[in-house]
Amino acid sequence: MREGVESRRSESAESAGNSVTRSLSLPLVLIAFGLITLFLSAGVLVTYFAYDRQASKVENLEAANTKVQMEHVAIGGLIKKRETQAARELDRAMAQAEAEYARGFRAGKRTRKVPRELRALEAYAAQGLRVPRSLPAELARGWRVRKRKDGYALRWAEVSVFASSKEPLRVWTRQGWPGYTKRVKVGGRSVYRVLGPYGVMFAWRERGDTYAVLSYPQKRWERLARRLITSMA
Repeated sequence: MREGVESRRSESAESAGNSVTRSLSLPLVLIAFGLITLFLSAGVLVTYFAYDRQASKVENLEAANTKVQMEHVAIGGLIKKRETQAARELDRAMAQAEAEYARGFRAGKRTRKVPRELRALEAYAAQGLRVPRSLPAELARGWRVRKRKDGYALRWAEVSVFASSKEPLRVWTRQGWPGYTKRVKVGGRSVYRVLGPYGVMFAWRERGDTYAVLSYPQKRWERLARRLITSMA
């Protein structure tokens, strides 16, 4: 009987121990689960922040790379534009230099044709104004040149030659008597023959310049005036 009582006590103690063990194991499991969950969450957060940081770096690098590429494109376009502009300026300068050379060559050629006795007219010939290239024997002496701002005046006692780069043609044609102005051909030029109080005038426009040759109303002087017009080049 005593053994039976001890046996029951032993069973009761084991049962109580098992109950205590079960009551202690549940919180431990929960704590362990919580710790595992916390560690996992922490790992996830760490991974997320690391990924987010790397993603930001990648985006910054991509943005910087795009900016660099755009700057290269812009710089390339600017360089090309400047090269094109420089090429145009060079072409323009070369064309201008060629034009100046051609102008100077023509001016030199014109001045070489001026007779020795009329060297005072070389500067006007170089500018492109027409000047007499030969003088009749009757007009070889006794002349004088009067410089003007826009041309020249070449005078003898009976004949005069005027050249202007600015005067209009009517300055001369309006000096004639009414009904005494007509078109005539002199040395291949179509000119106006004007009869007026100053004698016989020949006036015309050529390459934007105005010319007039005056002579007294005598056939001799008019003939010399026509010869001067024919020689003008």
